[in-house]
Amino acid sequence: MPLEHIKVNKSQNSFHSLILIVSMILLLGLIGWTLFGFWGCVIAIGLAVLGILLGERISPRVVLKMYKARPILPNHSPELAEMFYLLCRRAELDPLPGLFYIPTKLPNAFSVGHDETAAVAVTDGLLRTMNPRELQGILAHEISHLAHRDTHVMGLADTIARITSMLSRIGLLMMFFSLSSLFTGSDPFWFLLRGLLLFCAPAITIILQLALSRKREFNADMGAIELTGDAYGLASALDKLERLAQPQSIWRKILAPGQRQTQPAILRTHPETEERIKKLLAIARKSDSQIPTERVVPPRMAPAVRVSSPRRIPIGFEERVRAKPKYRIMSGVFR
Repeated sequence: MPLEHIKVNKSQNSFHSLILIVSMILLLGLIGWTLFGFWGCVIAIGLAVLGILLGERISPRVVLKMYKARPILPNHSPELAEMFYLLCRRAELDPLPGLFYIPTKLPNAFSVGHDETAAVAVTDGLLRTMNPRELQGILAHEISHLAHRDTHVMGLADTIARITSMLSRIGLLMMFFSLSSLFTGSDPFWFLLRGLLLFCAPAITIILQLALSRKREFNADMGAIELTGDAYGLASALDKLERLAQPQSIWRKILAPGQRQTQPAILRTHPETEERIKKLLAIARKSDSQIPTERVVPPRMAPAVRVSSPRRIPIGFEERVRAKPKYRIMSGVFR
């Protein structure tokens, strides 16, 4: 396994994450200074610190309850529990996070919380779709988010973004009621410049937040390879999730065969799946090239984990899932 490549990637991602967080804090301070001068800057940063401290008191269990999540106990699925806690021990997580089941057909997984409140949730659709090797890659990816404290960092970014948006709205409201000052000698240039800053600040913060999320995803992919030693499994899982996300409407297939809706890269919470797969396969090929040829096992046949069957891992929740997935915006949730 080319650990040097993974360490370089993680160092670069950490550096980029630091720059993005600092940029968001500086933008928040600039908004405060624009409104109330020096003390406005202090108040803005103080509000961000207060929001972070209050956010720490909100239990991730609230998020899990909103998704109707239920804990997966070892007696529900011994193979799944063994796989999950083995990966947690490899990641040196202490205490061990909880594993939860969400009754929805949407194939998805996310991590939430940190330290004592950390948890990983998987959906019914994911468990019924992925084979054990692919499932291991996805679990390792989510566990890497917890090991790298990504949920904590993204919670911090979300708090800063919310405070920035709140102060920007207050500032725009104050400017609206002070329009008369334009006719009493105020400089219209600085007035309009201040308004432009207050109007654009929330959008800039969201763009920085999304860029931070994309960087942490690459870092989690590298961490998953470290935990499993198997880049092919995660690459296969990502490819399967991408294909399942394509529109299944018969009319769309007839009118626009092979066409898929794309979202601008700057507005994505995750990097392009194709780009992630390319990076994973590049690491896998480099790893294979360091092994004698007679020891190389074809990717589709190399078992990443010992399982009794190549089919999906059974769990104790076998009832038919009727609930459709619902879209929710929650902070600190990694899908």
